[in-house]
Amino acid sequence: MGLLSGRGMIDPRYFRHMTPVIEGAMTGLIEVIRPSPEDAQPEWIDGEWVYPSPTAIWRGMASVTPNKDWRARNREWAMEQTAEHAVRVQMNLAKNMLVPKSEWPAPLVDIRHGDVVKVVDNPNDPILERYNLTVRNPIGATDNWHRTLLCDANLGSRYDIEE
Repeated sequence: MGLLSGRGMIDPRYFRHMTPVIEGAMTGLIEVIRPSPEDAQPEWIDGEWVYPSPTAIWRGMASVTPNKDWRARNREWAMEQTAEHAVRVQMNLAKNMLVPKSEWPAPLVDIRHGDVVKVVDNPNDPILERYNLTVRNPIGATDNWHRTLLCDANLGSRYDIEE
């Protein structure tokens, strides 16, 4: 049975028109950091092991919110009590500030499980800048006009901002 209108259920203008709506909530500057390049090995330099440096693979505006349907969970790890909470990070992958604006839409970045999201600047709640969020689920959707990452925040891993 064919479509009555002759086109798909999503109007072709949908992505262009909806992008500014969700971007209105993207008020925090974040970086997605790859802890080390794939298959990277430490090198023996001047009598010590030198490990590869973490690399920023995406930088831009995002919305960072606690996942309301997932409560903080207490866990015991290495005989220490820890707590983790899921956090959703929404971003427009095409607006990668590591790529010159003249080249936007930027090529899509392959964000992976284990990458780290760092809130660089969040004027509405600077406390978020003290957490490192670990990507648990980076899977996108067929309508890739924005990406939602599900991350874990270790609630005991806050570090103090240097005065």
